Amino acid sequence: MKISSLFLLPLILISVEKPPSSFNPSQPFQLINIYTSHNFESSGDTVDCKHKQLTPARLQTVISGCKPISGEQFHSDFLVFPCGYHCQIVQKQDTFNCRFNIGGWMYLENSDTTIIYGNYYPAHQKYFIGGPLER
Repeated sequence: MKISSLFLLPLILISVEKPPSSFNPSQPFQLINIYTSHNFESSGDTVDCKHKQLTPARLQTVISGCKPISGEQFHSDFLVFPCGYHCQIVQKQDTFNCRFNIGGWMYLENSDTTIIYGNYYPAHQKYFIGGPLER
């Protein structure tokens, strides 16, 4: 009699609270392929989206003020709005896809990692519809 074994490995999700080693928002980087990603069919918040346009230079400024956050921080501190920007960030020889939400947070992705960043810098709050929520 032949006995087969099946080994199941549990899926473990690890919260990553530091950026990929190749990206550092406080070091020089370049933004390329910038475009708005406003979803005007989502909600009434899009009226505010039209009034919060960021130039590429301001977008670079607010990204440089972001820090990595956990999923729990994202859930408790930030609002999601139907508008933002998509771009690519080039730093050193690495390219990352970036989705920046006008609520003051962004996803930064490379081929195998997605990191959530939030901007808690008070001077940048004027560029957002809503920034980090106070607890």
